[in-house]
Amino acid sequence: TIRALFLLVLDNRGDFPVALWSTLSVYYGGLISAALIGIPLGYLLGSFRTLGQTTAPYLHGLAATPVVALVPLIILMLGLDGPAKILIVFLAAVMPVVINTQSGVQNTDADLLEMARAYALSPLARLRHVYAPSAFPSVMAGLRLAAIAGLVASAIADLYTAMTGLGALLQGFGNSYRMDSYFAVVLTYCAIGALTTGLLTWAERRLSPPANRQRLGYSPRKL
Repeated sequence: TIRALFLLVLDNRGDFPVALWSTLSVYYGGLISAALIGIPLGYLLGSFRTLGQTTAPYLHGLAATPVVALVPLIILMLGLDGPAKILIVFLAAVMPVVINTQSGVQNTDADLLEMARAYALSPLARLRHVYAPSAFPSVMAGLRLAAIAGLVASAIADLYTAMTGLGALLQGFGNSYRMDSYFAVVLTYCAIGALTTGLLTWAERRLSPPANRQRLGYSPRKL
């Protein structure tokens, strides 16, 4: 498998690098879009409890809907190219971000909220100094779950839309029973997922508020 991976990388036709770039652009495009939309939406739903409770059944229903069931509709709207693939990844990744962010905001310490009200903090200051630090671990947990779900969705997008990316190589090698090359692509998916979740964990440790660093095993001396 390792030998097959090197042969794919060094192949003069360049099929593997092109497929890797196609998958990475779709994957990170959908994941970044999910973060940019899901985090503010989660803070909004968590801050206004009535709104969060009203929309909860619809959000959980959408989260439980298999993304593959929406692929035909997405193809009808956007076709088979990159935008459709990015939307598939986005739909798979955004729900973990929204739900975890909302949960983190709703679980903010009541004493901190009471102190914020006592000091008459504005909604923006309350978001910055109370909600954001309190919900940060939940937000990062949601992003890690989104990274895993989005990677699975990127493979689904390659298989059900235009046959490009690592998913196309996966199907081609599987149909021809070239199992060494097949598992080389599988290892590539594993490496992308491990690298992305590892970077998110590192970012959480670096950006975590001081109160959470000890829980994460990140001592001030290491900083």
